[in-house]
Amino acid sequence: MSLPNFEPFTVVTDRASGRTVELTLSGELDLSGVPSVAKAVSVSLEPPAPCLVLADLTDLTFIGSAGLSSLFAARRRAREDDAEFRVFGPLRRPVARAFAVTGARSLLDVYSCRTEALAA
Repeated sequence: MSLPNFEPFTVVTDRASGRTVELTLSGELDLSGVPSVAKAVSVSLEPPAPCLVLADLTDLTFIGSAGLSSLFAARRRAREDDAEFRVFGPLRRPVARAFAVTGARSLLDVYSCRTEALAA
């Protein structure tokens, strides 16, 4: 029996645009990726603290409940540091379904593209 393809989770931080930090999440965000998200958010909020943290979910292929919880924690942590936390991307079907089933869209600021997220 063959296992389905597994896409390891990665998160890349980009602080290139002034007071905005962008986190690019890709692969499968489950319990094993939570520490990476927490660390990326923590590093992103180091001085000089940004006003906005964007999470690009375009290349995220799966998100489990622990992954969703890590996004909620990232939002909470950003707000503690007086920063906005917004997620964006054309969500892939498994990710969009997780957001719909759990009601995550009502708890996070979710935008369809980077331009929308920046303009909000």
